[in-house]
Amino acid sequence: MSSPSLPPVVLSLNFPRVFVVGCPSFLQISLHNQGGSSLLEVVLSLSCPLLGLVNHVVKIGAVTSCESRLIHVDVVPQSGGSQPVRCRLEGVFERNLLCLDGTCSDFMAYERPDSPANVSFIIHDIQSNHSTGDKADFGSVKGDVTLNITDVFKDVQSVNQLLQLRLPDFFIPVHLAAIAAAERCEMLCIPDAFLRSYEPSEVLHITPVGAEAEGDATHGWRLCAGTAELALGRSSQDADVVTRFLPATVENNARSAVLSRKHALLRLDEADARITVESLSAHGLVRVGATQIRPGCPTPVSKDDVLSLGPALSDFRLRCSVRKPLLPRHFRLANLTGWIGNGATQSMAEDGNWGRVIFEHLNSAPALWQTLWFHRHIPFGTRHGAVLALDAALAEGVSGYFHHLRGCFWLECTSETPGLVQVDGHPLLDGDIVPLREGMKVRLGGIELALKNVRYK
Repeated sequence: MSSPSLPPVVLSLNFPRVFVVGCPSFLQISLHNQGGSSLLEVVLSLSCPLLGLVNHVVKIGAVTSCESRLIHVDVVPQSGGSQPVRCRLEGVFERNLLCLDGTCSDFMAYERPDSPANVSFIIHDIQSNHSTGDKADFGSVKGDVTLNITDVFKDVQSVNQLLQLRLPDFFIPVHLAAIAAAERCEMLCIPDAFLRSYEPSEVLHITPVGAEAEGDATHGWRLCAGTAELALGRSSQDADVVTRFLPATVENNARSAVLSRKHALLRLDEADARITVESLSAHGLVRVGATQIRPGCPTPVSKDDVLSLGPALSDFRLRCSVRKPLLPRHFRLANLTGWIGNGATQSMAEDGNWGRVIFEHLNSAPALWQTLWFHRHIPFGTRHGAVLALDAALAEGVSGYFHHLRGCFWLECTSETPGLVQVDGHPLLDGDIVPLREGMKVRLGGIELALKNVRYK
């Protein structure tokens, strides 16, 4: 994506009180977006130890074009004197991570006066910092102020009157400059039409529409993510990996019949990326290599082990191995707080010890669907390396990722041609990401897919 132009953001601070050490007070922040694009996920950090502000974070959220925000920040001056207020503004502008930094003019905080004479001294100090009568220090601020506020103090004689005094508003601009962001990552955006889409899921079934498969041949994909276990068995209602012998001949059907509907359970220890298998039936024989395992006793499976289900002479054999994560991807969702699933902006990084599990069927083809068990994301499309591979004749140029984030499945579009990827008729752009739910219609080039949230877990 292209580098962002500097957004026309106007940030200014107002000090409406006389600051006195140990006395609660406040300041005001004005943020105005006078550009043509929205600012998203805006966060302002303030640092001024003298006011008791140490990396004080203000979450502002989205600021639309030509919108202004006024933010109230409570402060308690810690000591007398002056000190600049450092401001750092972070957010998303035109799908790019934005980081601006600046300081506000010095202000003045005073020690608590213990007599009316000292109150008068503070007032005199504020009013006499400039030689001309029409340029006086504005409240606590030392600066070139063109307002005469002499009359504001005429009735102030006590400490309480000084603390309760509300000064005329005068917002001092903060000159912001772009700085290098501490975190470099991609920015993805949820299209407005899908900000209300939310459906937690661990297993999502994806089926091509209008291209029915014959018999038990594979037809579609089962995405398994966010789950630490998968079921193996001959039943399409009870298992994630269907263990039926293909082709569906009389002999193979008889071999499949001796397998249990839910024969075994695979579990993944995410800490050390290790798979274990557990037999679920006293009659459902399971072997790891040549070793038969007892029901209810999880047994480790290494990448070279052959897993056998059923009697020795007619067993169903497969090998499962854990692969490392795909190339790390660090990204943020630009408008995550606007999504019904909410949550603050945070980096979405590949942070696990495993990427996905590979299933190798050794004496039969996969039945009914391809099972894709992954940790965070897998690529789809027609390019080399796509885990969910599509027919190039029907989906040329289509590319993207399926993600599992915040308990939900998502589809990210990386296709350069707009409209190649569509969800419920909405064309997606490169960098769009959509939360998926059951019943959605996904079009990848010339392939239409139906989604079903598998709930039996």
